[in-house]
Amino acid sequence: MPTVFGLVVSGVVHELAPTASCSLFSLTKSSIEVHLKAFWELEEPTTIDQSHPDDVQCEQYIVQTHRRTVKGRYVVRLPFKSESLELDDNKSIALRRFFSLESKCRRNPILAEKYKAFMEEYLALGHMSAVLTHSTYIIPHHGVWQEQPKGPKLRVVFDASCRS
Repeated sequence: MPTVFGLVVSGVVHELAPTASCSLFSLTKSSIEVHLKAFWELEEPTTIDQSHPDDVQCEQYIVQTHRRTVKGRYVVRLPFKSESLELDDNKSIALRRFFSLESKCRRNPILAEKYKAFMEEYLALGHMSAVLTHSTYIIPHHGVWQEQPKGPKLRVVFDASCRS
């Protein structure tokens, strides 16, 4: 059978090795160096052309704005196409969703406790800040509650694509 490495014959060899299921044998006239070169070329990952201006700009932005925390995590600012990005005010939608969440938390004290702990940690980590102005885009969020053998688990879902 022809392959990129030369001719390969395979099959069961009963007389020589009755316990072996198959054996491989390669017939070729070329040297081992040619086979090794072909193997490494075959295994080499393809390079991605990053000549698109957006890709180059995004990579430069990440290189310029990333930092590493004392715990070894990398932090990168979100890349926006324009520094003067204006988002519409979505305060009414965010408040409506917040009141709905508040109502759920009043009915379930365990959910309320876990949600409060999550939000305090999120604030302490610097992932969010208090809304101080009226012209700010607010990311609505809600909790997904899952019952597990070790106790209930809360996952907070942020809806950054919420229409404003």
